[in-house]
Amino acid sequence: KAYPVSLVQTVDAFKKEYPQAQLTEVSFEQENGSYVYEIKGKDSSKDYELQVHAASGEILKQGQENENNPMIQALDLSQVKTEKEAMDAALAATKGKNLYVKSWSL
Repeated sequence: KAYPVSLVQTVDAFKKEYPQAQLTEVSFEQENGSYVYEIKGKDSSKDYELQVHAASGEILKQGQENENNPMIQALDLSQVKTEKEAMDAALAATKGKNLYVKSWSL
């Protein structure tokens, strides 16, 4: 199923909210009956989190927490397939079985 809000839009919202943070985790999963994107990031002193409703774009949860993060391993999304490419590959791997992608994370 396609959703009106994309991963790119969600990452852009995270970067706008926390411009100093580097991405450390992204996921897409069902929570309380709705699909949501969850984006996490860090800078040297804080951890950040943003959760966005995939259908409406509503920010469901956001926060920051003081942490000492001397070493940050950031995600480089420029080398990641698009959501559609990843879903198409996952569905092709099922070889016609009646399966679907329930969630994903990086």
